[in-house]
Amino acid sequence: MPAARRSPRTESAAPPTASAGALALVCALLLGGLAAVFGRGLTLAANFTHDTLVFFDGIYRVSLGQVPHVDFSTPAGALSYWLPYVGYRIAGQYAGSIEMASLVLAAVVLPVSALLLWRRCNLVPAGLILATIAGLLVIPLLPGTQAAEISNAMQYNRWGWGLLIACLLIALPPGRTGVPRSLLSAVLVAGLLLALLLVKVTFFLVALASCALLVIFDDARRMQGIVAVALCLLGLVAMALVAPEFATGYVADIRLAIEASGASRGTYGQTTVFNTQSIALFLLALYAQKQTKDFDAPTLVFAFWILVSGIVVIDQNFQEAFIASLPVAFAMMIHAGYRIGEGSRLANRVTVGATMLMLLPYAADQARVALRFAMPSTTAPAIHLADISLDGMYVLREPGDIFQPGYAVPDDIRDLPMFFRGRSAFQTMLQSEYVHTLRDGHALLRANAVEDEVVVALDFYNPFPMLLDLPVPPGGFSWLHLGRNVHLGALPPAEEMFGQATFVMLPLMSIEPAAARALRDHYAGYLDNSFAPAGQTDFWILLRRLPG
Repeated sequence: MPAARRSPRTESAAPPTASAGALALVCALLLGGLAAVFGRGLTLAANFTHDTLVFFDGIYRVSLGQVPHVDFSTPAGALSYWLPYVGYRIAGQYAGSIEMASLVLAAVVLPVSALLLWRRCNLVPAGLILATIAGLLVIPLLPGTQAAEISNAMQYNRWGWGLLIACLLIALPPGRTGVPRSLLSAVLVAGLLLALLLVKVTFFLVALASCALLVIFDDARRMQGIVAVALCLLGLVAMALVAPEFATGYVADIRLAIEASGASRGTYGQTTVFNTQSIALFLLALYAQKQTKDFDAPTLVFAFWILVSGIVVIDQNFQEAFIASLPVAFAMMIHAGYRIGEGSRLANRVTVGATMLMLLPYAADQARVALRFAMPSTTAPAIHLADISLDGMYVLREPGDIFQPGYAVPDDIRDLPMFFRGRSAFQTMLQSEYVHTLRDGHALLRANAVEDEVVVALDFYNPFPMLLDLPVPPGGFSWLHLGRNVHLGALPPAEEMFGQATFVMLPLMSIEPAAARALRDHYAGYLDNSFAPAGQTDFWILLRRLPG
């Protein structure tokens, strides 16, 4: 008598997983396509142009032998400076250096992610996760912003998201995992954790907590999480012993940023509202899976942890939408390893569809950015910065770029002290208008034959040493964003700020007006007594140190 046919709903086969060859092919296609578009020594910017130049300055400082957190203060991790320097060495110029650095990082993180996905996930969700990581790491667009806001600025946030997603992959059901494979997973994730620490501490803390949370599972994930955390902590101890000045400097810079802006932006409710669509898709997938699978508490807890921690990460960044780590939560739902039947297959399709719907608007914006890079001649009119040592960098011109000085400079430059203390109103600039101030300041310094002297720009950021190949003494800050990474009480004394400076550039317009105004007022007395006007334009006043 033939055996009774089992109902599809009671089948217990494990979900199919992607082969190593398929995952390798996906990585190769992603890296090859991105390298063809973004590895050509080209930088386009439409937003946060000054933030992009901050890290060009970081490249310049590293080329002079300076070390982040030791020779200059910055809350961004050292990899945010070291990787662009590697990109600069490959590209041979500043333009394209951050894009090249992103490709280098992706060339490491994507294969590691593929190893973590192997035998844990089938090809469709694995491909979506790998594409998400690749897009975040390489495409110069802040997560959740529109394609028109193309920018390499704050690349550490994009890199942080990509590395965080890779760390979370260890939470996927491990399937049949032996000791060597478990140990390999733990070692890989420990390396990702240390890299995250050197990119941005917020992402590191979330990733470390995620690994610690793996103790709630009763399978190989528990031991993998414990080993990954232990190896990471050993790495921290080794870092403190081998490079104590670097470690203490990084901690001091983070503490200063917390003093300036607080540990939280406090906009969790607003962030939740901006991400309503993604949260709704997450709940839909969870509901569909719950109808056909007996989710255990650990899977449910970790999936919600990914959702909540994503909102926390967004709260720390200049970003309001796109919880980029959610695809991992969707993959956990699909591969939880419970009953596989017709109902479960339908639930999995719903979950894959929810993942695609969540990623689609952001993928579309990333595709638009890639198209602009691939065919730069078809982009909106752009300003090329080749004449100020930035060949290959273009700032997209915005509508309304008519750029006028914020107010008239004094008729007699000898009236300067009263002028910059008493009239400190600023006009907000467009991004493309900011380029005019760079060219104007560059020309002013050239006209005054400034070559080997130290120049300090009393502004959000000092671009001139990098643009003119001028000396940069150790000390000071990578950038001065008052209320964000530094506050007035933490500014160095005037003798330290200007002690080695021969020239000071005072902006008459600034991309960050509040910072420029506060800085000028803070140091006005010292500048009055130690410097005298040496030149002026519509946008800058150049001060030269008085003899003696």
